[in-house]
Amino acid sequence: MAMTSIDKRIMAYILDNWHKNFTGTSASAISEEFGLAHQDVLKILDNLESKGLGIQNKNVKLYTPIIKPEFKNLFKDKEILTAIFFPSKKSLEKDIKSWCNIFSVK
Repeated sequence: MAMTSIDKRIMAYILDNWHKNFTGTSASAISEEFGLAHQDVLKILDNLESKGLGIQNKNVKLYTPIIKPEFKNLFKDKEILTAIFFPSKKSLEKDIKSWCNIFSVK
């Protein structure tokens, strides 16, 4: 199955995040960035992983603080069950080669 336009855009986002922060990218962050349903993003990440473009750490619990004055402790955490996607060595090497071509680095 060929990569769709959204697959390519999400992979570019994951690689950009890696180069900026040297971390994986959560499905929840991708969902928010692209306005996609979280479940749809999880399926896309499964597809990217099946193509050898990265690996996932599935069933990760993240917590988002919700600040509301009516809560006794002034904030309450919202738990999110998501996946973290890490680009593969192959993806990173291909991405670095494309940057070298753009900037004529040999």
